[in-house]
Amino acid sequence: ISTGLQRTNVSNNALLNFSGVFSIASAVNVTSLSGFRVICSKQGEFAFLVSTTGAVMFRAYENGTTNYVDITSPVGSIVTGNNYLIEVKADGTNSRTGYRLYINGVEQTRSYGGNIGDLTLGIVSGTNEFVIGYSVTMAWTMYGNISQLALWNYSTPQGVSDGVYNNGNFKLFSTW
Repeated sequence: ISTGLQRTNVSNNALLNFSGVFSIASAVNVTSLSGFRVICSKQGEFAFLVSTTGAVMFRAYENGTTNYVDITSPVGSIVTGNNYLIEVKADGTNSRTGYRLYINGVEQTRSYGGNIGDLTLGIVSGTNEFVIGYSVTMAWTMYGNISQLALWNYSTPQGVSDGVYNNGNFKLFSTW
């Protein structure tokens, strides 16, 4: 998916369940930080994005409500015009500390925000579409490029992250 208001909607499927242990990884190249830049989302469940401060952020919604927690990497982690492999890994504990963020295979220190202190019920899988490049909940879009989005129904071990990053395949953005 490239610059602009393009997005891809994927119909709901039982395999797109983000209520327990999972990992999401994507190659991104953000061209503007004038707004939140969404990599992927599922309305009422989560949004995985780059914030206006250049931080990678995972927003988890509490049981389909408007209550959420934000898990955020340091400000300035992402700079426009550069290629990155970014990942979020969930350990299934429903605690905000159970989400880890990675940039280019390196685990990031995290800060926490949101309008609740922590998840109590966690993300409960609903019937909304999985959307790449847009958040229906917040009307945020991606300006830049998303490539090689990958989803796992387990928290990938570091070796998987290292393999994806070190083999260089995610970096083949020459047509971006």
